[in-house]
Amino acid sequence: GYPTISPTLINGGIKHNIIPDTCEVIFDIRTTPIYDNNIVIEKIKRLVDCKIEVLSNRLKPIETKNNEFVKIAEKVCDSKPTGFLALSEMCFFNCPAIVLGPGFLEQAHKPDEYIEISQLEKAKNIYKEIIIGFL
Repeated sequence: GYPTISPTLINGGIKHNIIPDTCEVIFDIRTTPIYDNNIVIEKIKRLVDCKIEVLSNRLKPIETKNNEFVKIAEKVCDSKPTGFLALSEMCFFNCPAIVLGPGFLEQAHKPDEYIEISQLEKAKNIYKEIIIGFL
């Protein structure tokens, strides 16, 4: 897929009727295996005359579609993997990995977050089948 870029913080000016001499924008940029961090930064530099300061530079995502573990998970889950527009610890391990767990993304990281017991049971069975398939 394509990277995403979202302006998450914009600062500039001191008053509504004075043109500011500077503007600072912080972007949350989520890259992909095809468009890694360095490619995106270079594209921005070519388009805009600006100073770029990288606040957090995560490792390049690893493409996993041909990985044996991923293929087993696809078979067990009966679905194809999709991109995940969030951050996980996977970027620190520098190895193929998947995000697979119980619950619904719509409910994650919100007040009163919960997981239904049926989702835990389903996840337990999926993990068991993946482990058996991998052995």
